[in-house]
Amino acid sequence: MKRSVVTIFIMMAVFSVMGASPAVHPWGIGISFTGASYVGGTEPVPSTDISLSAYAAPWDLKILNPSLRGSVDFRFSKDVSGFSGFRISLGLDVVRTANHPFGWLVTNKALWVPMIEVGGSYAAWKTGRSPLTFHLAAIPFRLAHRDFIYEWFGVYADMAGDAWKVDEWGIILYRGTMLL
Repeated sequence: MKRSVVTIFIMMAVFSVMGASPAVHPWGIGISFTGASYVGGTEPVPSTDISLSAYAAPWDLKILNPSLRGSVDFRFSKDVSGFSGFRISLGLDVVRTANHPFGWLVTNKALWVPMIEVGGSYAAWKTGRSPLTFHLAAIPFRLAHRDFIYEWFGVYADMAGDAWKVDEWGIILYRGTMLL
């Protein structure tokens, strides 16, 4: 049973790549606002982060559509103010559907496209610890239309590269990406 489910899943992914059309707007630029908590000494430290990003999604698959995002991060907390590092991540759209209950959030007809994101980051502000982290995010409230992608309340965790424990976690309050 498990083997046949995996086989069907692989076949669906292969067939959707074979029938993929190029995306209408494969590139984009974005800005995000994030509330975060990171390990600072012995207790968590709250912060506000702003990120500027570049986005690429060259295909237009119905399921598991991959995208790539690179961002430059700026952090504002009691320890850090200004440039804090950069991040690169691979996103996978879980599904795309026009039949969803979130249509009232935007004025134009939009697709609901929840996404899972994995990647890595370099935190320039860290001292005494590894600046490299593994990034994992889930963004369930994500709406996309022809020219823009709206994302709200995504959750993420960054695991320290040397200890593999959660070094930072947060909520992506809003991320908007204008497609070019």
